[in-house]
Amino acid sequence: MASLQHLVQYQSSKRNLASDILKFLPNAVDRLVEPFAGTAAISIAASYQRISQKFWLNDLNQPLVKLLESKRCSRTWNSSRNFPRYRKQW
Repeated sequence: MASLQHLVQYQSSKRNLASDILKFLPNAVDRLVEPFAGTAAISIAASYQRISQKFWLNDLNQPLVKLLESKRCSRTWNSSRNFPRYRKQW
């Protein structure tokens, strides 16, 4: 999951742990709740793995929340949903 595009590099990001964390989730959930979202690394990874397409993100860091709500973040988020599931090896 570390290869997925993220909006910012965040010191305490769960990005490198995402694949290990996702192992503890069911194969599909109606809505993924991420109470300590940070840069939403778990939600981005869950979207990529098709575990969920609905998310509830929360974080106390207001500037980060505003960034997550921005149009720039929407473009990044939508591009992560459109990654090819398998990449060809040349």
